Amino acid sequence: MKTQTSPRPGKTGAFLWSLACILGWAAASHAADGSGFATAVPNTVQSGSSGNDFTLQYTATEDMGDGSVRMTVPNGFPDPNANNTTVTVVDGISADVLDDLEATPLLTGTPGWNADDGLPIVNIVSVASDAGEFHEGARSLEVNFLANLGLFTPSVWYNFDAARNWAGYTHFSFRIKLSTVLSGTLDLGDGELRISENADLGAPTIYDLENSQIDTMLLEDGEWAQVTVDLTSAPPASRDAVLSYGIKFPSLSLGVATSLNLDYFLLGPGSPIFSGPTATQHLISLDDGGTVTFQYDGVTAPAQTGTYVVEFLSRSDAGGTLTPIGDSPEIRVVDIDTQDCRGTDADADGGTEVACDTDGDGCFGDAYFDPDGSSVACINVDGNNDGCPDFFIDVDGTGCAQECPDVFWDPTQEVLNGIDERDLDVNGDGSADQVCAYDSDGDGDDDSFVQPDPENPNDGGIGGVGGGQPNPFFEGSGCSLHPDRGAAPARLNLTILSILTGLGMAGLWRGRIIQRNA
Repeated sequence: MKTQTSPRPGKTGAFLWSLACILGWAAASHAADGSGFATAVPNTVQSGSSGNDFTLQYTATEDMGDGSVRMTVPNGFPDPNANNTTVTVVDGISADVLDDLEATPLLTGTPGWNADDGLPIVNIVSVASDAGEFHEGARSLEVNFLANLGLFTPSVWYNFDAARNWAGYTHFSFRIKLSTVLSGTLDLGDGELRISENADLGAPTIYDLENSQIDTMLLEDGEWAQVTVDLTSAPPASRDAVLSYGIKFPSLSLGVATSLNLDYFLLGPGSPIFSGPTATQHLISLDDGGTVTFQYDGVTAPAQTGTYVVEFLSRSDAGGTLTPIGDSPEIRVVDIDTQDCRGTDADADGGTEVACDTDGDGCFGDAYFDPDGSSVACINVDGNNDGCPDFFIDVDGTGCAQECPDVFWDPTQEVLNGIDERDLDVNGDGSADQVCAYDSDGDGDDDSFVQPDPENPNDGGIGGVGGGQPNPFFEGSGCSLHPDRGAAPARLNLTILSILTGLGMAGLWRGRIIQRNA
């Protein structure tokens, strides 16, 4: 399962866009209400086939805090569940929600939230439910302080009614918002997270908050700040039967009564939540470029052919709303017995890959199908300016987000050849830019290039002849070759030798595919 993209040897994976040499590409529009992009591999399956394994991957395009990613399978596909779907987070921390305070919190006792200042006289700290101030959900926990001389160190904690096993968790996260009085004066770094296998924080394991990740700017501005604590400084056995957890604040000298609010307690790493056709993965964090991969296996495809959208939603932190990303991936369901399809060995593995005309317009670039799943058409756009979509195929599993695809296939015009990374001055500044060069018409010479879009690998810009422009790979074309590279390296033109359209021949390769999926 692919979770990260790394450059091939000798390639940097850096691509520059230039309007001077690219025609027919429009920047992928991402809705303001959802960030990131997603891919589906494979993106074409035979109708009614069983045992299909899908890698449905979300990639962040910004740093995310305690946000979430939700994947929804389309009608006709089985619901994801713990038996057919696993989730892997790379460059981030998944989360289980410990307490989102959606329900009115229990105050005092066991189970419930408690507060104390450690002094035998009047307790100057208390807790309450606050429905008027919250970061996520409908309320938060309000911690109130009376005016005092700073002779106490208040604590707030929760008692469980039964022990909880936290041995598998490595991180703890929560949100905090300070009042105007406390903002800029409370040094939360002097506080402590306490986790105990006794009630009322008895004999706790102590984690100094000065070692945690705190957005101090938000904290001092009186905004909701996320605090993330690494639990690995203590052995897992210290938290395998937890009965209470809480926060011990530093001593406070207050001339007036004031308060702070706590919300959205998380533990990580966590597991996805399944509900009908959806799988939701909560997060403590996810870096820009980090991935959340839903491995959705053993799936029987719908009998009905068509294009099915796997909807992805995201929110960058818990204060937002799960909303659709700009471009959710599609899965095409084809029937190679009844639809007009053509086949060839597009990825040179000895098998037969299939291209289908699914809408009867004479263009065979509507759907790409590799029965053994060893290749995927990661870009599906018109690559030779003939009005029909073509396939830019990833053969080696590195994707198209930051690297060149490996093969160009125009099944309508019967053109198949490799793609080379070449240097080209696409903006006339005298320096080389890397482009993915290919031969769009099968004459053996590069005349076009495709530029993968790092934020939408399902799309790409086309330059040169394939984009309705002159061939950029010769001097005086408006785009110039970098002098260090010169002409394209010699390579074999893999123009398709035959397209299997006869009923007899078609039956041969169709039989092979159907037998595998039976």
